[in-house]
Amino acid sequence: MSKDADINNFIDRSFRDIADQDYISARMSFHYYLFIPFIWLASQAIEKYLKAILLYNRKNTKNLGHDISKIYHDIPKKISNISLSFIDQDVEEFIERIDFLCKGGSIRYFENSYFITGNELLNLDKTIWHLRKHCFYGGNQKNRFLEKVINLTYPKYKDLKKQLMWRNSFFGKGRKWPLPLHSTLQNPTHRIEPDIFTELEKLVQFSKNEKAYFCNGLIKNKNKKKGGEGWREKLF
Repeated sequence: MSKDADINNFIDRSFRDIADQDYISARMSFHYYLFIPFIWLASQAIEKYLKAILLYNRKNTKNLGHDISKIYHDIPKKISNISLSFIDQDVEEFIERIDFLCKGGSIRYFENSYFITGNELLNLDKTIWHLRKHCFYGGNQKNRFLEKVINLTYPKYKDLKKQLMWRNSFFGKGRKWPLPLHSTLQNPTHRIEPDIFTELEKLVQFSKNEKAYFCNGLIKNKNKKKGGEGWREKLF
């Protein structure tokens, strides 16, 4: 292959195809009520798709970091000839929400609270469907991992296809089933019992955002008179 083809092959295999796998894994997590893995894997998939779009257009992705909302909004500035038909309010809001929850990798260790409304899987499917339309070089859209799963290129993809198609309104054919609503709110222990944060910080490396969150709460709390508003009331 030519050098250009080799570069595209790298982008295919290391960004787009891995993003496809993150996407299916995120759907599987949601299916089995594993919401923190769902949030993290959704973030990973979106980040790789966005960077793949830039790389296919030979735009530098070095030093971009993991701020998927910023990367998403920077694409029109870096690629003037790309159709941004994927921009949609639901897509933008979903990306921004996932980005907020995953700042500094905090969701990996359940540092901050999260709320599942029940529409997250639908919004993920919609986001991925729009982003993937731009994840190819020239006219080459063959041999993509997701399409191999959909077309059952290999028998071992049978179970993966079931997970990909489960209540998916954007990929595949056939009847589109309504999504079940999974509504849940979860708060980490140190936010439920904020008095333990000072001791925990001696043992655990918290993200900068989480430390700032509690630092601000402490400062404000110190300004209160004894017997006044407590941590839990102030922080929540």
